Amino acid sequence: MMTKRLLVEMSAAALAVLFTSNSATAAPAGTVLPGSAQQHALAVQLDGNTVMAHACRAGAECSARDGRRFAVPRTTDLSKATIEPIELVGGKLVALVSAPLDKRDGSWTLLLAASDATEAPTANKLLVGHLGQATGLDGERRSRVLLRDDTPDGVELVVGRRYENAQLCGRATTMRAQALDPAQMTWNPSPTRSLSAAERASATPLAAVHVDTPPTTDGPQLLHGVIASSAVGKTRSSLTDRRLDSAWTVRGDGTGEFLVMTASNDVAVLGFDVVIRPTAAADGTAPKSFYIATRDEAFRVSMPEDAWQQDAGALYRIDLPRPLHSDCFALVLDRSYAKADDDHITVAELRARTKFDGEPLETLVKALGEPLDTDAAKALLMRSGPGGAKATVASYDELDKNARGHAREIIENGECSAAAPFFIDRLLGVGAAPTFDPDLDPVAKEARTRLRLCKGPARTALAATIAAGEPSRRRVWAARELATIGPASAVPAILSVLEQGSSAPLHSGGSDEIRRGLRAALGHAAQHKRARAAVGTTLAAFEQLSVVAQIDLLRAIGPALPTFDDAQGALDTTLASDSTFRTRYLLQEPAAHLARGGSERAMAWLQQSIRQDESRHVRARAARVSAGVAGLVADLEAALEDDGPRVREAALLALSETPKLPASAQRQVVRLLRRDPWTFVRIGAAAMLAQRQPDTAGDEALVAVLNEDDAPSRLRSAALRALGKRRSVSAAKRVERIADNPKEPVHIRVAAISALGHMCYRDATPLLYKLGLRAGYQQIPYDQPLGLAALAALGKLKPKDMHAQLAPLLSKNKIVPPQIRAIARDVLSQDGSCQ
Repeated sequence: MMTKRLLVEMSAAALAVLFTSNSATAAPAGTVLPGSAQQHALAVQLDGNTVMAHACRAGAECSARDGRRFAVPRTTDLSKATIEPIELVGGKLVALVSAPLDKRDGSWTLLLAASDATEAPTANKLLVGHLGQATGLDGERRSRVLLRDDTPDGVELVVGRRYENAQLCGRATTMRAQALDPAQMTWNPSPTRSLSAAERASATPLAAVHVDTPPTTDGPQLLHGVIASSAVGKTRSSLTDRRLDSAWTVRGDGTGEFLVMTASNDVAVLGFDVVIRPTAAADGTAPKSFYIATRDEAFRVSMPEDAWQQDAGALYRIDLPRPLHSDCFALVLDRSYAKADDDHITVAELRARTKFDGEPLETLVKALGEPLDTDAAKALLMRSGPGGAKATVASYDELDKNARGHAREIIENGECSAAAPFFIDRLLGVGAAPTFDPDLDPVAKEARTRLRLCKGPARTALAATIAAGEPSRRRVWAARELATIGPASAVPAILSVLEQGSSAPLHSGGSDEIRRGLRAALGHAAQHKRARAAVGTTLAAFEQLSVVAQIDLLRAIGPALPTFDDAQGALDTTLASDSTFRTRYLLQEPAAHLARGGSERAMAWLQQSIRQDESRHVRARAARVSAGVAGLVADLEAALEDDGPRVREAALLALSETPKLPASAQRQVVRLLRRDPWTFVRIGAAAMLAQRQPDTAGDEALVAVLNEDDAPSRLRSAALRALGKRRSVSAAKRVERIADNPKEPVHIRVAAISALGHMCYRDATPLLYKLGLRAGYQQIPYDQPLGLAALAALGKLKPKDMHAQLAPLLSKNKIVPPQIRAIARDVLSQDGSCQ
């Protein structure tokens, strides 16, 4: 009789009694299991939400209503409930009551049996609860199941657990199994159920052969153990770890225990090499036979002898009848030499043999360039652990372009300790053309992504690269990357090499490109919150840095400088040790940050620099960086009278960022606009006034610029921009005349048109319509720039008749360019700013 396995939550057997209603008025129905010489009779009946069961002596009338009652959960679908008599091995009978769960998978199950005929009649509960109901997260769900094996001598019942993440190459397995002992009616531990009886019966027989060849532990490794049904000491990976002193070990006779291994469909498996007895174990037990299974077939391997009676590390070879391609292999234990429950069955190592056996890993790397072998070589290298990645790195430069792409994938999938130095070389353009740019090169971009996935090893390797390299662009690129992925590591690493190859302080600037690049990277790192502790530590030992490094660190910290307790002391230290022009100039900005943070010493030094420093460049720098420092407004006002024009310009730029100016300062700005001999200072004054509300003196000074016959065009443009931003409507007529004057330069007219829009001067609407239409119907070269400026101004004014007036620009004819039509539509659709 062919055996079969069924889950109880599936359809019941023909003997099941089906109830078609769960209502209280439905006629009760049930079944009676007859008594025998072994067992009393058993009546079982379902009535509403109750199962009734009663055991009776043989020959007596048996009614379930006289017995025990078991409540059925209301979450079940009682209309599909069944009562199934099952004959166990040996002839005893049990009743299996099953009701599917409502709206969920699984069933509620009750297993009942009458007591032994030698005892008083009793209905015994053997099993109760939910079966087949999966719980847990996706991919980790588990369920309790009841299996039944039909044998020629009766049915064997097994209860156990199924785990979604413990399948045998796609097959459901049952672990922590317990089989019902028909003699005692108790549940006893039972072997794991993995391969079905049908699969075991149809498995292809193979014979393992003892060979004298020493086992190989190097070379490619295809198999990797991932799931074990049982493993003493959690040794599931020991079966494929390339070590003969470790072993996958299970306790007892091991029947049904399995270990699942991943593989690759790209690699043809020709056979297997297996070592049973490990070299480091004192005792153990060998299997007599085992199965090797793929997703769709199984092989039964017979061992020629007790491998534990042979030398440790003895090798057995298994040949396959044909090459196999599979992404999954499983080893399932069958019979063994075990004699006691505490025996340990061992399998030390299992290797899949391929066409590349015996070849060094470097040969596999070279095969990446062979079309027929690329996929197999790539899969084996990826699965060969650190050795595969190391061999690929070593041979990378010998590969062609296509093979290098495969090689990088292999290295990416390897350990970060091997990948990080390799990808740093790719990021830095080692071996690349002189035109290499890490921001544009695709391989460098790929390397950057990989390094950010390997932050720990990458930080260490980048710091070592910075320390060991020469002053070059590569050092800058490495510092820039380290500042991104490890800012705390970047601060000391960059400072340690900052001056190497530098011409500072004697000849800094353009000739000092490498140091400037390192300083930029230092700034990126020092301003990151993860580098705060490293910056604080460096400031605490500030005297150990050179003056050049001190200055660059203070500049790199930026606006966060006042938040460090040692910052003001660091500034004082540098100024006390060096007072050269370079130091005074470069430390103005750090001092300004400290002044904004409330440092009185920094404020006093900035005041002295603005008013008294001997260098106009230093005074200008001090003035420019003092924007927004409230305590320096008077000093900046005084700088408006400095004899250095760049100082006056810097003071104007700084004061333009001051929300409220003293009237005296505003008068000084007007004076500079009217009389300063330097055009750039007058432009600065116009830009300063552009940030202020309109007033008579300022408007008159700006209009006076427009009326100057010999005023530079840059100055007139600045005055027009200022009048527009100030919305100085008093000057609107003058601005409109400039906008409509064909003798004016085009850029001056464009500035005037823009100013009319900013002023929201609606009286200029007719002029703006006229000029705007010329953008689409251009007759002379400057029609389009004037027209575009007019359209932008109309977009701010948004007059009511705008759609009608600009309709000609929307006409789909060959005259109006498509881009002008699109701009006109955008202008019509936007909200005006003059509402």
